[in-house]
Amino acid sequence: MSEPFIGEIDIFPYTFAPRGWGRCAGATLDISQNPALFAVIYNFYGGDGQTTMNLPNLSGRAPLGDGQGPGLSYYTLAEMFGLERVTLTELELPEHGHVFAGENGFGADTQNPNSTVATGRIGGTATQLYSTQTTQLIPMAPESLGLSGQSQSHENRQPYLAVHFCIALDGIFPPRN
Repeated sequence: MSEPFIGEIDIFPYTFAPRGWGRCAGATLDISQNPALFAVIYNFYGGDGQTTMNLPNLSGRAPLGDGQGPGLSYYTLAEMFGLERVTLTELELPEHGHVFAGENGFGADTQNPNSTVATGRIGGTATQLYSTQTTQLIPMAPESLGLSGQSQSHENRQPYLAVHFCIALDGIFPPRN
């Protein structure tokens, strides 16, 4: 294997970082002991920029190229974004409807209800959901259709395989074009 560029990030399947490499897990390093690495990555990934710098932290994250593609958002070098888990709100759900089934499985589906049509159950008690007048509906409380959901968050990542991302601490200083 040829000598890596200082600051080069590579993927390793080992349980350790090879000699001359550091895990991309956000470790804080002393700048005085890593001046060449500081010269290429500065303190973009954390640290005070005077005495300390941090390695990039890819733990639980997927890498993304910086810049902006056509029709995409702009991302700057070292920007962290995204969430591992999300809870959808009502505004984020697709528009949809619910079917109301009345007593004995008959649906409340008539344009001209009367007192003999679609008796439902609210709280286990048979209830007349239509008035005796043929044109007036008694408003139904949301509970009459039953509430569902528990507002639990869900996994929001594509399928993945965990590996070690490591950064070269030693090697060839990368030349600029």
